[in-house]
Amino acid sequence: MSPVSSSRSDKCSHEAKFCASRGHWRLQEDCRLRELVAIHGPQNWNLIAAEMQGRSGKSCRLRWFNQLNPSIDRSAFSEKEDEKLLAAQQMYGNKWSMIAGLFPGRTDNMVKNHWHVLMARKWREQQADGYRKRRLRQFGVQRRIGAATIRGYVSCTESSSVTENGESSCFETNASPPFIDFLGVGDT
Repeated sequence: MSPVSSSRSDKCSHEAKFCASRGHWRLQEDCRLRELVAIHGPQNWNLIAAEMQGRSGKSCRLRWFNQLNPSIDRSAFSEKEDEKLLAAQQMYGNKWSMIAGLFPGRTDNMVKNHWHVLMARKWREQQADGYRKRRLRQFGVQRRIGAATIRGYVSCTESSSVTENGESSCFETNASPPFIDFLGVGDT
């Protein structure tokens, strides 16, 4: 046997606890962890880990507090909680355990992950808005949100008509879209 392979096997046998079962938690491990927490309580994680093959005390503690604890609220965040989370993060920064204290039944990991989801959603919306604006500018279309004028195929000021209740309408029956020569064949 070569010296390299023997040193690896010595290392692995020395750390057999850590070589055997790393990775995803299995259902049997979750059941065993629940039993051990019921016996020893959620305090002495090294004692619990000694009875869990291949798991450290930190791994057991994180699995319990982030996934298995029955007091965890797994329901979706409400809009009110979203607003509260955004305000709390603005106030406290990234102190997730402090912010999680404001959300009973939510773990600091859940709160942090949900904040990142909110930020990603906000970023995607901004990117989509920027894309839409660039595309509209590319084709000479301008939008004004909240105003009565929308410039597109027909200008509201050029072809507006007043309806019975005093509102202006931008619709014209004979309006045609501008010709865009994508193929380079000319106006047909």
